[in-house]
Amino acid sequence: MKKFLTILSLVLALSLCAGALAEETAPAAPTEVETVTEQTATEQAIDAYRALKGSARVKNLDALKAELDAYVVDEKLTQDQADLILKYYSEQFASRGEKGGKKQDGTEQQTGR
Repeated sequence: MKKFLTILSLVLALSLCAGALAEETAPAAPTEVETVTEQTATEQAIDAYRALKGSARVKNLDALKAELDAYVVDEKLTQDQADLILKYYSEQFASRGEKGGKKQDGTEQQTGR
């Protein structure tokens, strides 16, 4: 009986340790505050970019990246702002089924303008 209880306690201890390790390795979901903070930072970065760019449209991601790199070098934007802007526009193109000004099938996007 004593041997059984010892083995049972070892199994229980190992399962608790394994559970604790599993919780540590799982990536934590962003909190609401972190999500709002990133949204605010993105909005501020987009506003700064639009103030620099004016009303011209973003037509493709390669040109946007080059433009943002130049703004970073000129210290008009930070690298963090440039990264947020690029992420924002990448998501916008993806949500419309485009790939930086081209449709996913590689054909030019028709804008009608």
